[in-house]
Order: sequence, then C-alpha cells, then structure tokens
Amino acid sequence: MTRIVCGVDVSSRALAARIGPDGAQNVFPNTVEGIGQLAAFCHTHRTQLVAMEATGGYEQQPFTLLSAHGLAVAILNPRQVRRFAQSVGRDEKTDAIDAGLIAWFAQVRPCPPTPPPAPDQQHRRAEQVRTTGTHASNGSRS
Repeated sequence: MTRIVCGVDVSSRALAARIGPDGAQNVFPNTVEGIGQLAAFCHTHRTQLVAMEATGGYEQQPFTLLSAHGLAVAILNPRQVRRFAQSVGRDEKTDAIDAGLIAWFAQVRPCPPTPPPAPDQQHRRAEQVRTTGTHASNGSRS
C-alpha cells in the first residue's frame, strides 16, 4: 500500500501543497498562520509524510512548525527530485506540478522523515532570520 504523502513546493511567500501526484491541492502563505492551515490540510487528508525540497532556508520554518504539529516531514534534495521529474517526462514547471512531483517522488523512493533540529539550533536559526533576514548559511534571499 502506498503511503499518503503531501508534497510541498516552498517559496519565500507561499507553500503549494498537493496530496500525491494528482490529489487535493491548496496554496498557503509561508507564515505561522499559513503553516498551521497547511498542518490542518495534511491532518484532514491523513498525510503520513510531508515532503519538501531544501530551498536555501525557506523550508526551515514550515519544517519546524509542521513537525511541532505532529507531522513527519522529509527534506529532500532538489536535484534528485528534478532528475526524477525528468526521468518520468515531467518538465512543466508550476507550483502545483512541482508539489505533485515532490509527493510522487516521496511515494516511490525511500524518504525517511528528517529529524527536527535541536531546540538551540532552532533558536539560532530564528534569531538569524529575525536579525539579518538571511534564510540560509550562504546568505541567500528571495
């Protein structure tokens, strides 16, 4: 039996979510409130795993808060997901398509949940974002 996966395409402002490769979908703001709505969406659909790509840091707050809502979350390598998309002939690029591809990838590949960071690491990351606006160790912004 295939596990229920919610794929999430993360950007600085939005979280495009899709259940499986072609299931229910919605877009939520990448804010504390929006992440809470995404958690409710996942619980409503009995999601067993939330999968998202590493995006230079914009995935950290959703990852941490979804984990706090009791959801298993896997952070995926975007290069692997892109190669998977190419191998199945999916070159179109929209947020909904990307979210579906992320979910499909996590359904067919072994993608264990990523352990949440230790509380002191979470605090340091939050402080870095608050004081500098930097979302990743390389200083990238969007």
